[in-house]
Amino acid sequence: MSAPFLATLKHSNRCRLRAFSLVCAGALLFSGSACSLRELSAPPSSPAFSTSVEAKLETLSESSQTFTEENCKLVQYPESSLHEGDLILVNNTVSFLFPDNQQDSLVPLLEQKGTGYKVKDNSVLVDNRIMDSLNTMMEDFYQETGYGDVTVVSGFRTKEYQQILLDREIQQSDEETALKWVAKPGGSEHHTGLAIDFSLYHDNGFSSEYDGTGETSWINGNSWKYGFILRYPEDKREITGIYYEPWHFRFVGIPHAAAITKKEMCLEEYIDYLKQFTFEGSHLQISCGGKSYEIWFEYGNQAHVPAEGNYTVSGNNIDGFIVTAEQNP
Repeated sequence: MSAPFLATLKHSNRCRLRAFSLVCAGALLFSGSACSLRELSAPPSSPAFSTSVEAKLETLSESSQTFTEENCKLVQYPESSLHEGDLILVNNTVSFLFPDNQQDSLVPLLEQKGTGYKVKDNSVLVDNRIMDSLNTMMEDFYQETGYGDVTVVSGFRTKEYQQILLDREIQQSDEETALKWVAKPGGSEHHTGLAIDFSLYHDNGFSSEYDGTGETSWINGNSWKYGFILRYPEDKREITGIYYEPWHFRFVGIPHAAAITKKEMCLEEYIDYLKQFTFEGSHLQISCGGKSYEIWFEYGNQAHVPAEGNYTVSGNNIDGFIVTAEQNP
């Protein structure tokens, strides 16, 4: 797929958006008629798509909580755990700390993918944790729409490769503009293996930008059901520091994706929001998909976790842990 994918771009008056999408994929190649990256004077507009989130968020007082000192245990975690998990925040001010064993969790997406979507080539790697959710989402999307042109063009990136992408963008514009489109090395979510970029590759050999409209609006409107969020909404760029990217999705887990989408937050806002829900104080309850989850935040290197039952613990990559415990029905 990669040769025609690189050589046959379908250009439009949104060339700048498409160019950046391919830069992120590491697959930028323009024909003689291509637009310059400098042609865009304003970011693209967010398409209108409906997102009805079937989730309920409730603040639980101590008397309403399922998890208390009586049925939880205090666990001490190593310093490195603060920088690991589905909810770590990564941006131009909060860098990703590459774990020594990260390669053990990365898989070639082309070899692991299900039906209903395409992958650029075997160089696209993702964290194995997102595989089931991604495959299920894209299979449901294909069953719903019959549209099979959505292509994953970027997953995990090394720090060195991110530097190449940023340098390339700076050459086309300037550093200030480049950083609105491309994260600094260490500041890209792609380092985590939990983020993917979509593009469109058509059976006639042409490719085009993924903008979340038409058939693909289903993904943008339903990704939260599978644990993915649209990471860079148009109205949050002053907070995220990155212009609107309708093609960039980040895995955070189902209950948190539902809460983020329902509250119309970006990840930066959500990480701050969770800090009000401490183990000793009020907890957050998220009900979605037929399950209910109880969530709390704890500063430092230790956290209370349920003595029994299903739960996850994620560092926030800053100063503490987020515990997500499944409540029994």
